[in-house]
Amino acid sequence: MIWFLCKTCGKKQSRPESESGTLLFCSCGASVRVPFSSTTLPDQPTADSGQVDMPAPLPLRPVPLDIPDALPADSTPPPPSPDPPRPRRYRKKNDRYCWNHTDDFSAGRCSACELMFCAGCLVKLRGKLLCGACKNFRVSGVGKPARRLPLAVTALVASLVAAPVGLTLSLVGAGLFFGIGTIGVMILLTVLALLTTGVSLAVSIAALRKLEGQSRLSGRAIAAAAVSVSLAGVLWCVSVLSFVVARSGGG
Repeated sequence: MIWFLCKTCGKKQSRPESESGTLLFCSCGASVRVPFSSTTLPDQPTADSGQVDMPAPLPLRPVPLDIPDALPADSTPPPPSPDPPRPRRYRKKNDRYCWNHTDDFSAGRCSACELMFCAGCLVKLRGKLLCGACKNFRVSGVGKPARRLPLAVTALVASLVAAPVGLTLSLVGAGLFFGIGTIGVMILLTVLALLTTGVSLAVSIAALRKLEGQSRLSGRAIAAAAVSVSLAGVLWCVSVLSFVVARSGGG
């Protein structure tokens, strides 16, 4: 608080520090500007002013509570704690009995997991006996889109690149042979073209063989197209080489 006196009537007034510098009017009508610091002493509190000294706060102490040692008779007992999981017991495989039902005799073997099961656990799917777990595993992927084999796409790209390269090299070699009669350069270019198309043919056949046992993979048409293009390039190079060799021997 800032304490100051009115310059006209000498009345002592007080204002908070946030109102320092503001202009106010005293009860006598004179204007007084609130100073930035007190210019007089504050009033001393008296007994008649209504200000009463507050008593000191009582110290906090813990309050003891009566906690019963046992639960009341009408309370619900807590649920029993669950038993800890028992470790899985490994048992010896007996082909005479079902793997799931140890008291039933086996009726067949699952073609996927090679375990023996009873008649109630086996089902025939596409001509093969499968147990419940293997059947669910195969049926779960029926509605899913098949994933394309990356090797099939690689084989198609390789065949589409190798076939034009082989055709160009063989035609250049044949032109050199018929133009200036250099059979050595012609054979070299044709053999190089044959190697290029042969590598693409090998990659295409490998992709097609890998797709034979993978029912979840697609790309058989792509691999077959790659085989056809590569095979056509190989046959073309062999035909050109045979024709030139035959002409050079006959000439």
